[in-house]
Amino acid sequence: MSRVAQIAEAFYALDRSRLQGVLILSSPLFGGNPEIVTDLALQRSVPTISLFPDIARKGGLLAYGPDLQALYRQAGAMARKVLRGAKAAEMPAERPTRFELVANLRSAKLFGVTFPSSILLRADEVIE
Repeated sequence: MSRVAQIAEAFYALDRSRLQGVLILSSPLFGGNPEIVTDLALQRSVPTISLFPDIARKGGLLAYGPDLQALYRQAGAMARKVLRGAKAAEMPAERPTRFELVANLRSAKLFGVTFPSSILLRADEVIE
C-alpha cells in the first residue's frame, strides 16, 4: 500500500466512527502531504489540529508546533559544529526554541468553531 493510500485509509476509517475531529501528531507521512490530508478532512467535514502549519494553511483548523525554518537553522548550526571538529556524540540534544501558531478562520467558520480571542491574538498567522 502506498503512503498516500495509507492517509486515505485513515480518513476512510473516520466514516465508520463517531470522531468529531482529528489531532495529527508528528509524522512525515502527514506533514509531507498537507494537501491530501486537508482534502480528505474537508471532504468528511472533520476539523484537524496539527503541529504542521501547512496543514492549517491548506484548510486544517489549527496548527501549533515548532517553527520548521528555525529547526533547519538550528540543525545547520549543529552541522557546522560537527564540520569544525565537534564530536556529535558529545553535543547536547537541542529542543526547539520557537513555536508557530496558525489559525484558519475560514475552516473555523465551515466547522462552526469560534476561536477565543486569546488564540487569535497569539497566532503568528491567521488565515481569513
